[in-house]
Amino acid sequence: MAGSRGWLFFYPVGFTFVRPSEILAHDHRLAAFEDRGVKVAGVSVDSHFTYLARKNKARSVPPVGTRAATA
Repeated sequence: MAGSRGWLFFYPVGFTFVRPSEILAHDHRLAAFEDRGVKVAGVSVDSHFTYLARKNKARSVPPVGTRAATA
């Protein structure tokens, strides 16, 4: 992001039903940010233990980045 405008956001508990929907909402607006010359990056603050729990959780919670889950 050096030399350009950017938006860096941090998010906790990435596998709850709220976080993926918020992250996907940002993803759906990514082109609008890019049109304005803004680079976007998101950073999870969860530990590897959190993601291991997510991996072992039932698939009732859609994984982060799954666009089909926002039908």
